[in-house]
Amino acid sequence: MSSNEERLTPEQKELVAIGASVGAGCLPCTSFHFKFSRKVGIEVARMLSAAVEAEDVVGDARARLSEHVREELGPEAKPVELSGLDSELAALGAAITANSLPNIRRHMIRASEWGLSGAQLADAIGVAERVQQKAAEGHIRETERFLEQFGAKLADDDADGDLCGADCGCNTKETTDVL
Repeated sequence: MSSNEERLTPEQKELVAIGASVGAGCLPCTSFHFKFSRKVGIEVARMLSAAVEAEDVVGDARARLSEHVREELGPEAKPVELSGLDSELAALGAAITANSLPNIRRHMIRASEWGLSGAQLADAIGVAERVQQKAAEGHIRETERFLEQFGAKLADDDADGDLCGADCGCNTKETTDVL
């Protein structure tokens, strides 16, 4: 695509969607976008290369986060063994924000086995959801600021509403097919 074109091509949009699906850790979205990418003419090798690139970014982000955690808590901080419930609460929060349904289910069951009630599970899910939303909002806000340096703004319209809308694997029967 030349720098003069106004919009991404369908193939380019799908490459972004593959990267975003891998980055979000969403199995159904990834499956959906691989299928949709075939429909717009992207070869399997190109899809795999896009997914590998996204995996590299995810790995870099995890390494940076790990370094940040240790810097924030200081060199004197040493991990301790958590109680079973504490461990499950932390794991459940991570599973929710990592968009991993198999892990969400596993850690919800384990947390309930440690005595968490349905209402307490709902509280935990609500906390993780708010953290995930705030993190996404903050990152989009900062991304928009950076985008302004390129003389552009995010579009207000929903021109790509069909790209990852009601037909996306996260919103269809495909979710259970993949998991």
